[in-house]
Amino acid sequence: MENLTINIWAILAAGLVAFGIGGIWFMPKVFGQSWMDALGKSEEELGSPTKALVITFLTTMLSAFILALIIEAFTVHLIVETTWDGIWVSAMVAIGIYATSAYSDFLFCVWPRKVILIQMAYHIVKFMSMGAILATWT
Repeated sequence: MENLTINIWAILAAGLVAFGIGGIWFMPKVFGQSWMDALGKSEEELGSPTKALVITFLTTMLSAFILALIIEAFTVHLIVETTWDGIWVSAMVAIGIYATSAYSDFLFCVWPRKVILIQMAYHIVKFMSMGAILATWT
């Protein structure tokens, strides 16, 4: 097996940007209020987000690391050469793995369609932004 090389700084940057996108995405004036309304929840009912934010930060960094390995494997074997290649690979991962799996979970949770769309779109954009950084910053 060929050696895969990854750039830790690119992983950190991708993870931080993706985490920042989440912070913006779920601001009340962006999608946060719509998301809470669709869930039928208030900020008070959701409680302190501290634990969820810490865990989300860690899982986002893990996602960036795994995505870096996938992009590197594609680079070695299938030629990922541009930012757009990284975005495409990441979109395929997000849609093909995350969205398809999560959609069935969301259906069993009986979440409103608006919640599902806000959640899925966020994760797809998050993965695409990480892919752009990871494919560009080699």
